[in-house]
This record gives sequence, C-alpha cells and structure tokens, in this order.
Amino acid sequence: DTNKGSEGAFVDAVVDDAALERYGAFFDAARNLVNCSIGEPLLHTRLKEVLDLLERRGKFLEMSTNGLSLTPRAAGLLAGRKIFLYVSLDAATAATYARIRNERFDRIVEQLKALAALRKERGGWPKLHMVFMPMKVNRGDLAEYFRLGRDLDADYLVLRPLNALVGQTLVADRGGYHFDYQREFLTQEEQREVFLEARRCSRETGVPLLCNFPDDCGSDI
Repeated sequence: DTNKGSEGAFVDAVVDDAALERYGAFFDAARNLVNCSIGEPLLHTRLKEVLDLLERRGKFLEMSTNGLSLTPRAAGLLAGRKIFLYVSLDAATAATYARIRNERFDRIVEQLKALAALRKERGGWPKLHMVFMPMKVNRGDLAEYFRLGRDLDADYLVLRPLNALVGQTLVADRGGYHFDYQREFLTQEEQREVFLEARRCSRETGVPLLCNFPDDCGSDI
C-alpha cells in the first residue's frame, strides 16, 4: 500500500488494452513491453484483452508474478503467449516460504506444474524465469531451488538482489521466524559464496543462470 501510494496523482490511472493503444506510434514501434507496475498482474480485470492485443500486434511481454493467482484460468491465458514470465518464490520449501510470505507454497508449486504441462503443449511459452533473492532466511535453499526449477522445466533461474527500503520497515513474525527485512541482506563474502554455489548448481541441473546483481555474479571468480 505504501508503494502504491507513491504513485500520487496517478494512483487511479488505468493501464489496459485501450490505454496501450492510445500510445499510438510509440506503442506501434515497441517490440517488447515490460510490466513494472505495483501489484499482481494476473488479477488485472482485462488481462485477456491486454494479452489478445499484444498477440495481435506481435508484441513480447515481460511480467512478474508471485504465483498465488496462477489459477487454471490464468495459466490457460498465459500458455502459448510470447511472454517472459518471472515467478518470485525465493524459497524451495514450504517452511522457508512460510517465513518469507505465507503457507501457500505447495499450492503455488502445483499451479506451476500445471503451467509447465501447458507450456509443453503450446510451444514452450511463456518462458519461465524462477526468481531467487538470496538472503539470510533462504540461504540454505539455493540448491533445492535449482532442482525445483529443473522439475518445472524452467528456462532460467534468476538471482536478484534485495532492494534497499528507504524510510520504510518490513518486520513480521512468520513461520516461527522473526523476519526483519533490513537484517536479511547478505555480506559481500556471503554473496560471493552464493554466486559460486549458483554456478555449480546451474551446471549440475542444466538450468541456465541469469544474474541481476550489479557485479554480474562475481564475474572475477
């Protein structure tokens, strides 16, 4: 809610298929569209209309989801579309996921398995990127996360850094764990260990690794 409020006068702006078409030549010339809005895109009331428009116009879409709303209907809408789908789980077990978010890990994994089956039937789209933000709470989950990505036939596993929270706090007791966002950041040495482990796990599982860290996952290693 705090982040949404930062949109100020634009907080009620509607972004749908009609809004995209109003961009005119700017939209016409675009090849890739990236959804970087605040919120869950799979809950958009005109998701089908937006996706149909992009398909008609030959556009590629990049979007992120937490996976909770990846219902059979949503999976059916995504399957076969030219979409680069980023799924943010950040955990490989139900116990770790409960410490970070909630108790719905198993449900999300089942939904991802259903999507994986649909992807095989419809040309391998959307391309699945499994996102993992390394932090203290999930430090021991990385190898298992790669194995989960392999089981889901993920196209990539993405390492992504935590963003610094300015003027905000995120503290909660979840899953028997005291989660304090500001204390979850790894040291440089711990990050280096993660990079080395990720490269090894990528080779062992065959799941390609993408890194969004500014130093390109320790390119000097």
